[in-house]
Amino acid sequence: MGIHALLSLTNLAANQLLVIDRNGNVTVINSGEPVPEGAIILDPNGSSLVPGEQAKPSAQLADAQGNTQPITNDIEQILTALEQGADPTALGEDLAPAAGGVQGSALTTAASIDRDGTEIIAATQFDTAGFEALGLSRTQSLSLLNLLQAPSAPIIPVVPEEPDYPIVISTITGDSAAEGSNNTFSVSLSGTTSAETTIVLTLASGTATKDVDFNGTSVIVVINGVSQTVPVNQDGTFQVTVPTNTNSFSVQVSTADDGIYEGNETFTLSGKSAAQETAIIGTATIVDDNAPVIDDATVNNVSESIA
Repeated sequence: MGIHALLSLTNLAANQLLVIDRNGNVTVINSGEPVPEGAIILDPNGSSLVPGEQAKPSAQLADAQGNTQPITNDIEQILTALEQGADPTALGEDLAPAAGGVQGSALTTAASIDRDGTEIIAATQFDTAGFEALGLSRTQSLSLLNLLQAPSAPIIPVVPEEPDYPIVISTITGDSAAEGSNNTFSVSLSGTTSAETTIVLTLASGTATKDVDFNGTSVIVVINGVSQTVPVNQDGTFQVTVPTNTNSFSVQVSTADDGIYEGNETFTLSGKSAAQETAIIGTATIVDDNAPVIDDATVNNVSESIA
């Protein structure tokens, strides 16, 4: 089986590469992502030097600087040996897979090769890379051999998972409402929840006093159009359990119309998730519409006699 057949089993998506590191771990990365030193990069859509010719799969070896060297012929030699029934780890010195055989895969004459038995593919030189030594570890080569042991079944490499960023509160925005009505705090999350998420919120006095100017014992939480009354602790804290597929909710707080003009007053709602160290704070304003009415007064002019 050649490299083309090998890569066809992995069902790689566009711009994806198959990577085998020096420890033999097989992973899938997107084109352009960094690869560790010494990793083999298998590209199902390599390149072609002939105009109009379909691109062929290729194999490359990454060095410490992130540069790559082509080793397609070297790997093909291992696969050919397998198809012929030979064991690449037990071949004689003349037949040992030495980066392309006697002449190697370099464009110029390669240096002599000393086989020490610790590498399946021994070292050679490439003039295009400053005659740097090329070597694949035993575990990398064994990973290639293992990929060929069950050719009838598709190979499913390990696809790196997307980073799982915790959901946090992004903003809390309070509104302005006339006293006697409800103030509403809009709470926005950093993303859509994939599981139930607990948010701890705190209702606190500002210039408005809790339990005097606004209700400090319960609030109305609205999530996805569904309202629920949530009790508030004496210290102003309460919890909201946010269901999956939710990225925002609101908290409504009732206010008292005391009939006394005190001017506009404010109070706050703060909160954070388990992944946050600092709470996010929003401020609501109670608009006092009980401005005093000043009656018209008649001022009488009094003439004072000067003696």
